[in-house]
Amino acid sequence: MKSVMIYLVTRTHGLHAHLLTREHYDILARARDLNALIENLLKSDYGPEIGKISSEAANASALNRIFYSILVSRIYFVAKIAPNRIRKFLVTYADRYEVENVKRILRSKRTGRKMTSDTLIPIPREYALINFQAMIEAPTLEDSLDLLKATRYSEVSEKISIYKKHEVQAVLEALIDKIYFDQLLDSIDGIPDEEKVKEIVGAEIDLRNIGTMIDLKARGVSPEAILATSFKSFRLKEEDKNQIATARIESVPDIVARTTYQGFASNLKSIIEENRIEQLENAILKEAYAKAKSISGRNPNSFTYVIGYLAAAEMETRNLITLSTAKELKIEEEKVRNLLYL
Repeated sequence: MKSVMIYLVTRTHGLHAHLLTREHYDILARARDLNALIENLLKSDYGPEIGKISSEAANASALNRIFYSILVSRIYFVAKIAPNRIRKFLVTYADRYEVENVKRILRSKRTGRKMTSDTLIPIPREYALINFQAMIEAPTLEDSLDLLKATRYSEVSEKISIYKKHEVQAVLEALIDKIYFDQLLDSIDGIPDEEKVKEIVGAEIDLRNIGTMIDLKARGVSPEAILATSFKSFRLKEEDKNQIATARIESVPDIVARTTYQGFASNLKSIIEENRIEQLENAILKEAYAKAKSISGRNPNSFTYVIGYLAAAEMETRNLITLSTAKELKIEEEKVRNLLYL
């Protein structure tokens, strides 16, 4: 292993030590309300930023902005200290937060809900390739989409007819995800530990692909549109995607059971049978994170461990957002615990 890679992996081990543990989550989940949650977080790495919030402005939204800000700084810090070829991949990986911002803006346009740049995930200026402010200020959804024509998301505008046929926001978001995940999968080629990295990132892409196809199916989107918005696959075969797109939603778990992701089929079956589609994303991310944690844990001295850290940092952010929102809404502890990625 080259010295630059040894340095990157060693630094990542140090960064990983700053992430919250199960014991931390146990304490946070037991917090009686949002104020108690804040008191506990003041003792963590989030303390300096949370301490800047006045008591009057202390709410879940303010906390969530801090959680995302720290996540993004963690991800881009790793990218900055990585060798050039790996840096390109890590920056592509981090583009998922740009994707989330684009989705948030398009949702606001479709619903007519006003938004400001404060509600976006903060992307460092040197990595910001989209004029989010212009998209926010655009008068209509179509105008916002027009601003994407000169970006990597130009395909969304080219395939706008798919969205217009169904008028389902999830179709737009699937098109955006497709562009991102297709580029991410391609960017893995040639990096260190390529096969193991693909096992982690490729599994996430395949699982998200399955989830997106099911979500669109549940919303009444046509099989043709589902296939047109599906992502490049890692281990999910084209035949599998065709079957998922055309089958009844109740039959999808049986199709998944015949794929590499058979271990997820029983959980998927329960979600569909109990009509809990809104919990599908959480279940898919839990499955993807468990795989990332397992593979990276078995390879602590390689670049694979760095990918595991990125996944763990993102899951920490999701956990904290879940906790802060739940405490503000006074959701009972047991329900909150079931949503955490551990």
